[in-house]
Amino acid sequence: MTFSFIGVLLLVLSVPLWTCRLVLYLGLTPRSRGVLRRVRRHGESAIRFAVRTFAVTIVAFGIIFTLLILFRFLKYGDTHISSLSDIFRNRLYVGHGAIDSHVDTLVYDQALPVGLIVFCLVFSSGLALVVSALRDLFLIRKLKRRIARLERAKKRQDARKAG
Repeated sequence: MTFSFIGVLLLVLSVPLWTCRLVLYLGLTPRSRGVLRRVRRHGESAIRFAVRTFAVTIVAFGIIFTLLILFRFLKYGDTHISSLSDIFRNRLYVGHGAIDSHVDTLVYDQALPVGLIVFCLVFSSGLALVVSALRDLFLIRKLKRRIARLERAKKRQDARKAG
């Protein structure tokens, strides 16, 4: 429940961050955009980060649910967990019947491995989108500060030459 809420929250949060990033990016000069593209190429790609996050969350969820199944077997003598609705009692709902029934069908009524993959996919996608937008925002801000510093230094240099 909490994990899915965090994933959805990250996806929702990525929209204003990417909008802000786009506005700041369009405000850059063409030369600054080229510098930003070259700097971004040296960092890790958002897709590679998302794949790594997805793999880590799949492994973590796999370990957790393996332990849950083991504990269930030790306590009850069976391992019958057929869907996520057997595990998650509290669910993430919108409050609208049609949407909530689709969420049940697409997520909670799925077999356990499919539901885990959906949760991990939503979380890793949201996290990758937010982190890459924040990285770009910080890079743009840093680039603007350095360009302003270089322009001030050039003006001082020009003033010395003139004076």
